[in-house]
Amino acid sequence: MPTSKLTPLAHMKVPPKWIKLPVKKSTRSIDQTNASKAKNDAKQAIDQTSEMISTDVQTDKGSSRNDKIERDHLVGMIHQELIFIMKVCPRLGKHEEDIRKAAEKAYTDYIKIKDELCEIKELKYLKKTVTKLKLQIPAGYRTYDESYKQTNAENKAISKLLKKMPRFHDKLFHRSPFCKAIQLRFNNLESHLKLCLLCFSVFPENAIISRRSMVYWWIGEGLTPCEDDLEGGSTAEDSANEYFQKLIDMEFIEPVSRSYRRYVAFCKMHPLVRAALVMIADKINFFDFDEYGNPKDFGKFDEIGSPEDLPLFYPLDEPREFFYFFNEKQEPIPEPIQFFDSERNPYQFAAMNQVSSQSPSQSLVDRNGEPINKTRKYYFYSRKKIITKSYNLCLMGSGLSEGITWEKLHMLFNVGDIFLEFKPEWFLRMKNINVLFLGRWKSSAAHYIAVDEFEFEKSLDNMNHLRFFSLQGVSRIPRLPDSISRLTSLLILDLRACEHLEVIPETIGSLKCLTHLDISECYRLMKMPKDISCLKSLQVLKGFVVFETPGQDVCTLKDLNKLRKLRKLNIFAHMKDFPKESHLEDLENLETLRKLTILWGSNIIDPFKIINSKKKHNLVSKFVKLITKKKRGQGSTSRGSNSTLGAQLEKLDLKCFPHVHKAPEWLKPGNLKGLKKLYIRGGGFSDLGQYQDDFQWDEHSPVLPIETWDVEVLRLKYLEELDMEWGELQSLFPKLISLEKVKCPRLTLFPCNEHGVWRSDRLN
Repeated sequence: MPTSKLTPLAHMKVPPKWIKLPVKKSTRSIDQTNASKAKNDAKQAIDQTSEMISTDVQTDKGSSRNDKIERDHLVGMIHQELIFIMKVCPRLGKHEEDIRKAAEKAYTDYIKIKDELCEIKELKYLKKTVTKLKLQIPAGYRTYDESYKQTNAENKAISKLLKKMPRFHDKLFHRSPFCKAIQLRFNNLESHLKLCLLCFSVFPENAIISRRSMVYWWIGEGLTPCEDDLEGGSTAEDSANEYFQKLIDMEFIEPVSRSYRRYVAFCKMHPLVRAALVMIADKINFFDFDEYGNPKDFGKFDEIGSPEDLPLFYPLDEPREFFYFFNEKQEPIPEPIQFFDSERNPYQFAAMNQVSSQSPSQSLVDRNGEPINKTRKYYFYSRKKIITKSYNLCLMGSGLSEGITWEKLHMLFNVGDIFLEFKPEWFLRMKNINVLFLGRWKSSAAHYIAVDEFEFEKSLDNMNHLRFFSLQGVSRIPRLPDSISRLTSLLILDLRACEHLEVIPETIGSLKCLTHLDISECYRLMKMPKDISCLKSLQVLKGFVVFETPGQDVCTLKDLNKLRKLRKLNIFAHMKDFPKESHLEDLENLETLRKLTILWGSNIIDPFKIINSKKKHNLVSKFVKLITKKKRGQGSTSRGSNSTLGAQLEKLDLKCFPHVHKAPEWLKPGNLKGLKKLYIRGGGFSDLGQYQDDFQWDEHSPVLPIETWDVEVLRLKYLEELDMEWGELQSLFPKLISLEKVKCPRLTLFPCNEHGVWRSDRLN
């Protein structure tokens, strides 16, 4: 089979042969042919690749026509995206090296696809890899790629069309009965609910928003009461959850795909409701919005060098948002600014500062230094200064601008940036910041965000009022800086899914106000700093790692006994036999713990043991069912230990359960009497108590009652070994009011709906 030698992209003086770049023309025809040229190139690439693939698969009788069409389509899309990356890569500056390395590997894989017959799933994987690579290119660089932007004429037509379309954010909508009804309902809300509701205005239309992000945001903004003022052991998080539910009940927000559950994890807002709230938020300067109802992208101010850039990169934006315009007599222009004449020739623009600085004999020049032809129409312009009316700002895709007044900033929320580019001096000036949400808010984990060589160590010194700091899902952060200890007012530190995070400093113990620490899904973390046990205010700890041999200066479960307010704990166990007797004792000593999640690490379940035991298990389960009417013993009174996870535990969530068939003693009904919610997902779990106990063969032994659960909410997912009928489960869970089962093939005769959910009549 022929092979292709890879030419490193870093040493290419010209594009490789497989990239057919359009030849620039000096005539105006290029504006009319760019789009069709790209389509022809894509079609040619697809045709060439299809011929090579068909040569290799002529003998493959099982290949269907639909597979070939899909294969050709994928190859064509990969080809086009590689063209894009190759053309834009030299313009990336400090980003170039990382992008280029990944591009070289993608190029190698592309060559293999051209020369070898691979499965469609491999093509899909490569397509996903190349797309993710393309998305790592900052938006400011992507807009300058000629093959992906429309011609000036097309941009102008689209701009005119969209500006003529009706918008929700105008005076006509403001006077509509619907908008007035929303305003009336808004005015009747309590003040804290008004502010909570306005937070939804920053998200795009129909965006799916997580409850968790909003709850943390509201706590960070101080919209929940102080815990000292709450009664009955309630927390600020409990109050925020109540606010969220109230907004659902009042139909300001809608639950998303969770109508069959009692707990709503995600929501969205109707576009008309959002439009009305945007008008309210804009009126009171809660955020700065543009004319289309989106938070202003102030980063564009640094990208736009002169008015000529506007029709090319931001055709829908109002030119006067960026510049003042004057006619040839240096008088302000009231009429709309035109960029092209009737023959599509561009108008000329000259900077206003030339008038005062140039000598009488010196001619005017445009931004490229070319003389202004005064026989044709031209404009003078001067740049506007950035004016922010709100104390809250959003990252919308273009980063931040040098002209921001950092000192008055209270909140910075990342709505659309995928590359975070900051200067340390910006952060040092954020002396009044309360909420710094730089991470991922979208529900999809595929949403990529990366930080670009940001020096955290030098940037956190002056944020004395910061209460909520989120870096959720942000890549390229290998360690948290020691300066994190200077955030003395911090309540919530969200580091969830920071895939490159390896080190948390010991100085984290200085955060005496911290109530929430989320380091879940940070799978490179190999050590829990000892000083986590010094976080006296900590209520929620997610992602706590437990090892077989923890080593020195590592925080253990026993150390967590110092945390007298800890009520929610999420554990990632790197050991199959977790929890051991010592672990159970440590967990039992956590007197305030109410919710516990345990995730066992990968590759600790022996799949061969499960497979080899299936036949034996089938025989045993049939035998058990034949003698269920016989006498039973009370649980396993021959249990070796009386240790439990804690009688005070209300919710238990087990993921990737490693034990095969027989449940451990700590997971027996009699040892979890206070448990109200039980979630089990994945693993070899198969024993909910239906086999209790070993059979009493002695006819003279007393018949003891079956141990039952007090659980009210039960979720069972991906449990292939769990074998029960509906009647058996009802007898074991007499207080059950809600059940959800997903892909548990041996749970039979269950009266669940199409979502796998059953709910008791007692809930109606």
